[in-house]
Parts: sequence; C-alpha cells; structure tokens
Amino acid sequence: MRLIYSVVPALYLLLGNTLPARADAQADMMALIDKATNAVGGSAKVKKLKAAAWKAKCTFDRAGTPYTLTMDGYFRGWDQARADWTVEAQGMTRTSLTVINGRNGWMQSADQVRSLPKPFLGLLQNLVHGVRLAQMPVLLKDKSYKLAHLGELNINDRPALGLKATRQGVADVDIYFDKKTGIPVKCLFQSKVGRRGREFTYEFFFTDLKEMGGIKHFTTIALHRDGQKSLEFKVTDVQAKSDLEADLFAKPN
Repeated sequence: MRLIYSVVPALYLLLGNTLPARADAQADMMALIDKATNAVGGSAKVKKLKAAAWKAKCTFDRAGTPYTLTMDGYFRGWDQARADWTVEAQGMTRTSLTVINGRNGWMQSADQVRSLPKPFLGLLQNLVHGVRLAQMPVLLKDKSYKLAHLGELNINDRPALGLKATRQGVADVDIYFDKKTGIPVKCLFQSKVGRRGREFTYEFFFTDLKEMGGIKHFTTIALHRDGQKSLEFKVTDVQAKSDLEADLFAKPN
C-alpha cells in the first residue's frame, strides 16, 4: 500500500510535466500543417484536389539511349490513381497503362493486362501517397494519421520542418516543409521491392512552384532511391476535378 501511495504522486508529477509538452507539440504540428496548406492556396482550394488530373514529362538515358516519357495521370482520394504512359525511344513509340484501385492494381501493355505484383503495387501506392500529401498538406489533419514532429533539417540549403505521418495500409512518410514559407519541399519513405523484398529509401524533392487554378503546384519532382537520383518529372498541368468516373480506375479491358 505504501508503494502505491509513493508511486501515484510520482506518476502524477511525470504526467503533469509531459502532457503540456505533448499538447504543445500537437499544436505546433497543426500550425505547421495550416501554414503549409495556406502556402499552397488555402484549405478550400486544396480540398478540391481530392479528384485531379495532371500531366508530366520525363527525359532520361539508359545505356546511351535517350528516352522521353510522358504521362496523363489521375487521382481520386488516397487510394485511386491512373497513369497513361507514352514512351519514345529510337524512333519508336510505346504506350502502357497503370491503374491502382485500393488494394488492387493492374498494368496494360501491348493489349495484355496483368495484375501488379504485390511489392510493386505497394511501391506505387507509397509513391502516390507521398505525392498526394505534398499536393494536399491538409490531408494530414485526417484522424487516420498519427503524427510526430521530426524537428528541423536543411534541404537545399534552406531550413525545413518535418513531420512523420503514420497511416494504416501505407508506409510511414517523413514530409518536410520550408520553415519560412511552409511550402512542401521533400517527402521520404521506405518500401520493399522485388521478389526478395529488399527495402529501399525513396525521396521526392519538390521545386519550381507555379500557380494553376489558384493553387501553387510544384512543377519539378525529383525521385531519389537510396540517395541516388533516379528520375525527374516536369509537371506541365494540374486540374482539380469535381469528380472522376469510376471506370477510370477499373481493371483495364
């Protein structure tokens, strides 16, 4: 009994010292999300991107051969995405289609439709999730997220503040915002790929903002894997949609 009476005051003092700090941290994180949301256009405008269409282009070199990759993409909510791809190389043009619909995903190429292997589907889901959080920071206020403050980090020689976002079904995402402006500048996550399930670290760097439809969008997305730059996309257009047809995210015929 004496032990209980001695422990309870100690717990009271411990919790009394820590609860206000946690409340302050929560307030700081909400303030950071609000700042980021306002920086890209405000909550009302940003929420219109729940359904969106966008276009992007990428040029790269593989084994001395230059490639041009263009994409017409679509998002709806957190877990529906579609990308129509066109690849040009050596005077030839090829098209393909990738669809993610919740826990399912498919790829269509040369009139063949295949289900996406689970590791690759998981990677694509994580990629989409990271981009969506940078597009719509207000999503971080959803109750499905557990947040933790990551402190300050220099990104491209500018101080940035980070949050770790944990949500069931996708990888944890570390997302960073420019300390001065609140603009999203980077996100990072780990994802397993390949048959052996090797885990890689993927980073997106977001730069070159441009206003489209009253919302500031990053127009350059640089993707790094394990610290090495892999691809760089130039976003040429982003349009908010009131909704998108469900058939866009159905299994291709």
